[in-house]
Amino acid sequence: MTIANILATLYTDRMTVQRAAEDIDENVTQNDLQAVASLTDVPCRISYKTIDVPIETETGEQIQRQVQVFCSPDFDLRAGDFLTLTRRIGDEERQTITGYAGAPAHYSGHAELIVEQAKWA
Repeated sequence: MTIANILATLYTDRMTVQRAAEDIDENVTQNDLQAVASLTDVPCRISYKTIDVPIETETGEQIQRQVQVFCSPDFDLRAGDFLTLTRRIGDEERQTITGYAGAPAHYSGHAELIVEQAKWA
């Protein structure tokens, strides 16, 4: 059994990856970038890298936290991908986090990345 196989048993959460893809229409002079789901139902593990720290803003307190995600190194993850992360306990979805992926770090047994997200208190 490899390290990647052992770590895969910890991936109880799920991730959907959306990436900007250019919608090319030869009859139109301007083409649009559209978010396309490039990976769905990716097994992963959500972890919090830092503790929530309230930041005072003009519109109220904003809570920012860094979410760290671990998954198999076999998936094509890129900085700037829009991620939807779902925390699961058993078959029940308990939490959904959305945000943008930082540059992934690839190791022999896993990949990890930081997700930048903000949530209003």
